[in-house]
Order: sequence, then C-alpha cells, then structure tokens
Amino acid sequence: MAIAITTYCNYQCFYCKKGGESISKEKETISFDDVKKIIANAYANGIVNFRITGGEPTSVSYFCELIEYIMKFKDTKVRINTNGFRILEYIDVLTKYKEYIDIVFSVDNLSEYICGVNFPKYLSQNVIEITRALRKNKISVRYNIVVTKLNECEVRELVQKAIDELDVNVKLLDLNRFSEYLGYSNEVTGKEAYDLWQELFVPMSNFYDFLCQISTHS
Repeated sequence: MAIAITTYCNYQCFYCKKGGESISKEKETISFDDVKKIIANAYANGIVNFRITGGEPTSVSYFCELIEYIMKFKDTKVRINTNGFRILEYIDVLTKYKEYIDIVFSVDNLSEYICGVNFPKYLSQNVIEITRALRKNKISVRYNIVVTKLNECEVRELVQKAIDELDVNVKLLDLNRFSEYLGYSNEVTGKEAYDLWQELFVPMSNFYDFLCQISTHS
C-alpha cells in the first residue's frame, strides 16, 4: 500500500504535479492518527508492505514515529520515497530496522541545469554523501530516474555511477502523462500538459541495448 502522507515538497520539479503522488489538490498532511488507522486496517486485511510517499514524507513531523508504528506489526516492510534532503535526520531509526526498510531516492541526472531547466534532484555532492552514509549503515538504496528528453543524455552515465561507485540499485521511469504539470515556470493543464508530455516523453526501449550491455543476466 502506497500512502502519500503529505502534499508538501521542498522541490518543484517541472514534470511533477501539484501534491506529487497524492490525489489531493490542497496543501495538506494526513494526521498521524488517521495514518495509523489506515495502516492498522490495511494490516488487518493482509497488507504487510507499505510505501510511504508524498510530497516529501521526511518533511512530516511524525515521520520517525510512523516508522516505529509500522514496525510494531509482524512481518511488515517499508519503502520510503524521498528526495533525501532530511533523510539523515532519521538514520538511527532507519538503521535500527534496516532489514525491513529500503530507501527510494529520486535522482534524475548529473547536472543541476540542462538547457536552462533546473533539476533539483540531481546527483549533487550532498546526495552522494547521503547515499554513502545510508550504504555504510547497510540500508538498501535505489535511485529512481525519471527519464525525459532533457536528461536522456546523462542517464547512462548516471546509471553506471550509481551502480559502480555508489552501490545502489537503479530504476528507470518513463514520464507519466498527467492532465497537469508544474511546468518550467508556470503550471500547465489540459492541452498544454499533453503537449509538454509529448515534448518530453522518452520510451524505455531506448535503453534496452545499454541495459543488456551492462547486465550479466536478464
């Protein structure tokens, strides 16, 4: 079960929509009591794997308590989708439950700017240091890379660096088609959003040969 506990994010990536993965259009954070009810009911119905997302979930004040709460249930596992800017504040609780937790870190490219477009989620020195700290504590890390025509030129090098130098898993994601995006400078909706998607979309088949070359198995 994926739970978007907040719509707040400190980044405004052009390919995202307001609220991120949340279906809410408002700026809001689900109360801790409500999240606990959701998790308890889900667990009672057989769900043991939880993905905590947003917005940016590490910005929520009860984030640490939430991890502790989920871990009280038998055989539960937690995946955290984050841009990582506050993740090291929770290194103790993440290390405590490292066998049951993995971090999915949003990292899109090597450069902060491509063609004048800002990529807040790039492989900065800060991100590298955070990644190494997590891996030093044997916490599982995966980089999610949203591929667009803008950053396609850097994806292969980013994948190699992530795998070979930082010891993290990688997942390539094509661009979701939304009816709205935050856009380069202003929000776009309707036909403008569809046009932006068409302008930026890259099929994952572009990477099949590359992935075969660097892989030892299918």
